[in-house]
Amino acid sequence: MALLFPLLFSAAVSAENCFVEEEIAMYIMTARQSGVTKEAAMHQSNGIKIHELYVDFAYDKMPYHQEMKKKQESVAEFKKMIYLACVNRAKP
Repeated sequence: MALLFPLLFSAAVSAENCFVEEEIAMYIMTARQSGVTKEAAMHQSNGIKIHELYVDFAYDKMPYHQEMKKKQESVAEFKKMIYLACVNRAKP
């Protein structure tokens, strides 16, 4: 995972946007854990490159879980990871 961070999270962003990015990450991983296909999730990204990268990461690097508790943990982990990466990118 660490190797993808510079690529995934290099776009400039303001700190205020990080809460929005966190919500988007939550929706993407919730979709992943709900069985939504990667293609459908990618379509919902509306061509926004950073969101497409989030979808790629969620579907290619994060596991799908059967158990509800694990699904919730995966959503929380992904959301936190995206938020922290966003905050780090927003630092001057």
